Amino acid sequence: MFSRKFWNRIQFKSLEEVDEKIEWFNKSSEKYCHYQKPNRLKTKRKNFIPKIYFIRQAKEDKEQTGKAFINVSNQIVFLPKSYINYFVLAEWNLKKEKLYIYFKKEQKSKMIKKISFKINSKSKEKLLKLLKN
Repeated sequence: MFSRKFWNRIQFKSLEEVDEKIEWFNKSSEKYCHYQKPNRLKTKRKNFIPKIYFIRQAKEDKEQTGKAFINVSNQIVFLPKSYINYFVLAEWNLKKEKLYIYFKKEQKSKMIKKISFKINSKSKEKLLKLLKN
């Protein structure tokens, strides 16, 4: 319904127009479906730690033989050569600005790398606002 009644029907002139029209579409859809948002009391989220997870396959670095690498958020992270072609889990702790790389073998998880992984300044401002709410 979204594509047929909205996305394919309107030719947008700007991102602002998309934002405006999508807000209108969402409100109209809620009204049409008699949807009422649940009442929620604003409560402070305790112990919430914002994290992003990535699953990446380690590739061989052709320029630096003897190393594997993964790409996380357009940043190259080097790993030992033994992880080439294996999948790893990268956990980005946004509060600590750390990236943890894990490898799981025979039902056992092992941290293979921990590095500082900074957030760009504009995104960090948004994150701080989110954590305050």
